[in-house]
Amino acid sequence: MKLILHLGLSYACNMKCKHCFVNKSKDRFDIERIKQVISYLVESQGLFVLYYTYGEPFLSGHFETIQNFCKNLGLIQIVMSNGSIISDEDCNNLVKNGIDRVYISIDSCFPDKHDLNRGADGAFDSAIRSIALLNSKKIRTGIATTVNENNANEIYGIASLADSLNISSLSLLRQRNFSGVVAVPDHCEYYSFFEDYISNPRHFGLFVHDSSLNPIVKNALSNGSISFQDYEKWTEMNLCHANTTVSIAPNGDVYSCNLFGNVVSNIYENDIEEIIGSLDDENFVCCTKFPGTC
Repeated sequence: MKLILHLGLSYACNMKCKHCFVNKSKDRFDIERIKQVISYLVESQGLFVLYYTYGEPFLSGHFETIQNFCKNLGLIQIVMSNGSIISDEDCNNLVKNGIDRVYISIDSCFPDKHDLNRGADGAFDSAIRSIALLNSKKIRTGIATTVNENNANEIYGIASLADSLNISSLSLLRQRNFSGVVAVPDHCEYYSFFEDYISNPRHFGLFVHDSSLNPIVKNALSNGSISFQDYEKWTEMNLCHANTTVSIAPNGDVYSCNLFGNVVSNIYENDIEEIIGSLDDENFVCCTKFPGTC
């Protein structure tokens, strides 16, 4: 069953993030084919969550049309954005099409450092403005932070920013590159914040995907800081979910994992039913096969 789809509408992006690992190619977008693929995944695979990823979704001319189509299918839709160009009209479309949540990327609690990583002056300020605009429209808004050696000791600052902006969730995702998960210091705020949070949650939800956090979860269960139900929640969150996930790039290439892996097929060259059937262990190169990865 493929329950989660990561869909790229376009490679177009107005920033040049240092941590970006998207292998960009030429857009190849046929809206009717995309609709056909999504419908198949809903009807035959139980798809119920769709993430808009890869390039900046708000730069795609097809974004609003796909939103509306997916709304009518009853899908949960989650948007990943750099927050640089979201307009009032964009927000109205998000509301109309029942978007569940919008994540705005924040790389650092220091504006200049965020801008430098994004390769765009004013990126931090535009992200903050977008969060305020989304909140004013009652759209659930989160912060997405790609964690690496440059910001692993800024997590409490980012969490304080999240508190001040009244966001609904914080996503902390360890950076990946073409050799797996990027290392962070053993003793850093990324780990200490997670340890604090699972015992004393804040007003916002926290999402992670990193098996190196599991010893912290196990220790918290042992000392009674969390319940067994919470233990199961966090360890499940940190599992590899490639068996229930499919990722489609803006050129139609299909991956088992949106974070890592090899191209399995292409939706414009092969039948979608055959593609899903080929998403097995033989075709999937998981980042767990690399030392120190998820």
